Amino acid sequence: MLSMTPRTSMKLLAPLRDRQAGPLLASFWAAELADGIISVLVPVAVYAVTQDVSAVALVFLGRMLLGIVMAHLGGWLADRYQRKYLLVANYLVRMLCATAILVWHEQVLFLAVLGIVLGALGAFDNPAAEAGVRSIFRHDLQAVAVMRNVGQTLSQMIGPALGGLLFGTVGVAGALWASIGLMVIAVLVIIPVAPLPKGSPREKNPPGQKTSKPEKPRLIGAVFMATFLSSFLVGVVVAVGVPHLEQDSSAPAGAYGYALAIYSFGAVIGGWVAGLIRWRDRHLPRVLLISAGAYGLIAAAGMLGPWWTILISWFAWGICFGPEGILTDRYVVARTPDRDLGRLYARWSNIGRLGAAAAYVSMLVWGTANPTILALVLSLGAVVIAPLLIAIPLLRQRQHQ
Repeated sequence: MLSMTPRTSMKLLAPLRDRQAGPLLASFWAAELADGIISVLVPVAVYAVTQDVSAVALVFLGRMLLGIVMAHLGGWLADRYQRKYLLVANYLVRMLCATAILVWHEQVLFLAVLGIVLGALGAFDNPAAEAGVRSIFRHDLQAVAVMRNVGQTLSQMIGPALGGLLFGTVGVAGALWASIGLMVIAVLVIIPVAPLPKGSPREKNPPGQKTSKPEKPRLIGAVFMATFLSSFLVGVVVAVGVPHLEQDSSAPAGAYGYALAIYSFGAVIGGWVAGLIRWRDRHLPRVLLISAGAYGLIAAAGMLGPWWTILISWFAWGICFGPEGILTDRYVVARTPDRDLGRLYARWSNIGRLGAAAAYVSMLVWGTANPTILALVLSLGAVVIAPLLIAIPLLRQRQHQ
């Protein structure tokens, strides 16, 4: 049973009131909003210049592949050097890249390459950011997980929307200036923060011992498998949502945007409510198994009715992500020393990128056939297959106990 003594919303807001964690979270949000603007601006600008969908696809693919490499490098550096200085340096480089795009945005090759680099730099600083804020607020990891969940969800919703709005009203230059301004805010907010800890004295390696590899919490295999599968299913269903809604003559012009917005709204509610519950570690396997099957069932339901059913489905889908996201984050971080957190988050984020990449590959293999059928087959298949795949590492872990 879950604890019947709820946490209060004020406790969930505690990281924002902390003298170190609060500015860090604000800095991350500003940087993520800037990244959200660029994530829309660069592909749209590339298409405006080339009128070539393949060029846009290459920008997305390049950003993802380079992002995997940069996340790995960022995690390695975050566990060896001062995380605050890595973040400041990253923000400054991103400002320079955005300024360079501002000057030469009419040269499509330059625009595409710098856009890919700028997007990948957002993956580079993620391990240092995630590890840094948790290393100074370990006494309430659940509250930190909620604040990061809510902050990332809002930035992923507001940033791209702001980027599209600015591109349509003030053009490439205006959108780039907004992104640069947000990066300036991120730097100014984080500079006064004291240097971030890399690990307590008792966690340091003995003399003569090499740097340790990241320690593995016992359920990490199931957590990583759940991340891969959910990223894969989200990638497929969100991509299919565009043609699915276009084929419905009764759907309004902005239906896809409404669906994405209501999904994000559901994710914020789900994450916040999950943060109010006092979870036990023993709940994690059940949450992973139930969520895996529920995702597929909810995704399929949204494809079987009129256009508005996808709004209800994606809202429920967003809510369901709350318990899994909050509980897995708290569980894994609590069992990983500060000196290994950067590499942990690099691996974790790259697992999600690989899941999304697998979704894109499946779309390419499927070809020009009805994409709604693909989404239905994969969603209904996930109802059975996803829990089984997650159960495998859970059973292996139990055998080794």
